[in-house]
Amino acid sequence: MQNKSSLNINVGDHYSNLTRSLPDEEFSLENVPVHSMKKDLEMISNPALMHQYSSPPPISSNFNPASSPKISPFLERTTLASPISRPEKVPPSLVDEQPSALEETGSSKKFDLKKVFVFSTIFLSLIALGVGSYYFWLVRGKSSEVVTEEPEIASLLPAPVEEPSLPAAIVEPVVIPPEKPKENIITLSLENSTRLALKESLASQVKALADLPLITPVEIKVQDAKNNPIALQVFAEKTGITFIKDVSAYLGENFRLFVFSDGQQLGLGLVLESKNDTSLIKELLKKEPLLVENLDVLFLEKFTKPVKVSFNSSVYKDFSVRYFNIISQEKLSIDYTAAKNKLLIGTTRKTLAALGDWLLLQPATQ
Repeated sequence: MQNKSSLNINVGDHYSNLTRSLPDEEFSLENVPVHSMKKDLEMISNPALMHQYSSPPPISSNFNPASSPKISPFLERTTLASPISRPEKVPPSLVDEQPSALEETGSSKKFDLKKVFVFSTIFLSLIALGVGSYYFWLVRGKSSEVVTEEPEIASLLPAPVEEPSLPAAIVEPVVIPPEKPKENIITLSLENSTRLALKESLASQVKALADLPLITPVEIKVQDAKNNPIALQVFAEKTGITFIKDVSAYLGENFRLFVFSDGQQLGLGLVLESKNDTSLIKELLKKEPLLVENLDVLFLEKFTKPVKVSFNSSVYKDFSVRYFNIISQEKLSIDYTAAKNKLLIGTTRKTLAALGDWLLLQPATQ
């Protein structure tokens, strides 16, 4: 069954063509037949009636619409439309075999993209699989081999025999004892020796030490012919130091002899032990006129005996000094002080100063 809209359009076109082919004076609206759809419905229900009107008569110039067969204009399209040629349908097989150029190009591109994607995926998968296998073989495979093989090799080897450990050699460090300073010893023969002989022997031995570096006072040990230390009272008696006996109550039993050089002058120093510095100084003040004569054994320079002996006072650092210049304070003098339980006597001013510096460096117990 055809669409009603298409039938109406065709019928209208047919009648418009008919009207254009007829002269204007022969055509009128009254001659146009009007049909209802009653016969149309009968013809649809009985198709045999339609064959009576299948071939319409030819249209002549003396066309009379009243004499034409009574055919429904709604169904007339079935007969009039038959001469119109329709395009033959193309078999489906030919449509499939001969696609258009656009469809062929699009489908080929889609096919190529699919092929590239598939091959790329397969290629990357193979690379990942190869790298993973190599890593597993390189790291895990080797480590597993080491773990499994080492115990087997170790089990085949004989157990090591432990050798008795020897005690470590004890290396004792070689201790080089410090070199003892050379002792400067003066030997005095006290038996059958006069005061003058002892003075000359002492002076000659001290001058022999003048070549030594004497930046600081150097101690000289005095001993007898039998290499025994000489006591203070014996030394004082043999050399004529008589005041020591008068102040012996404030002195100890030992003494020390020092030599010092300031680069030009050589001097001697005498250090005695003091039991009471203040009391000792008071007694020495009384004995000052006798000191030049009593200490003659310590003088290394020849001098003329002074007519008058007069001592003066001075200060060196923390020491109160009493002094008398026999020649000069650099050449020959008597300087003494008592401090830190020591009585210091020097034959030059610099000698006493050197003894004072030495005393300050000594421990308090010494």
